[in-house]
Amino acid sequence: MFDTRASGQECVDPPAPRMNRGLLILACALGGLGAQGASASTVLDITSGGLDAGTINTCPSGVCGTTTAYTYQSGGNVSGTITLSTSGTTGTATFDVQLTSIAQFSAGEQLTAGTFTAPVSIPISLSGSSWSQTGSPVFGSNSGVTFNTLTASENAPQISGLTCSSTLTLCGFFLGPTGFEMTDSSGKIYDADLAFDVTAKVVPLPSSVWLALSGIALIWLTQRHRPASL
Repeated sequence: MFDTRASGQECVDPPAPRMNRGLLILACALGGLGAQGASASTVLDITSGGLDAGTINTCPSGVCGTTTAYTYQSGGNVSGTITLSTSGTTGTATFDVQLTSIAQFSAGEQLTAGTFTAPVSIPISLSGSSWSQTGSPVFGSNSGVTFNTLTASENAPQISGLTCSSTLTLCGFFLGPTGFEMTDSSGKIYDADLAFDVTAKVVPLPSSVWLALSGIALIWLTQRHRPASL
């Protein structure tokens, strides 16, 4: 047999057996998935929890948050998703949260069902065992969330204090006290300061990923059981 190494040419190993080629394909594919781990997007499904503290404040002289008019009593469950887009120990976060039950405040005031959303510009960093919001608060949006006797005049609640545990099961965030203002029938101004704590779970891999992995496994099995060529 002619030895390419004797002539100074690059050494080329003999072709690997078919089964080994299947394993090589699998290893390459999994390696490619692993390479994406440096920059990842983790989607969390909220499974329980919601509003657990809050106040509706009057705004004397146009300065909100100084006098509490109503305090949180009960209700205010939420559903939705929280997405962490991270690279190393920094990243950004977003959420899309639906208020699924009325939140009851003192004196009969109620926060109605609706949706809160947050932009992807919420900066987060890994601090100890938690992903925590860093920098100044940002403004999200509010769709359909109102109080039963108050009319919303500003629908961009300030978002602060967003944290998620490193195990990605517990998350909390605050909305307010600025940017979510209401007025009553006499024109008096109020705003809301709301605190949420939720339990979430990581969303399973998309079906397309499972399909790709299944295809890789099928290739491996096919190569493994193919009769050796003569």
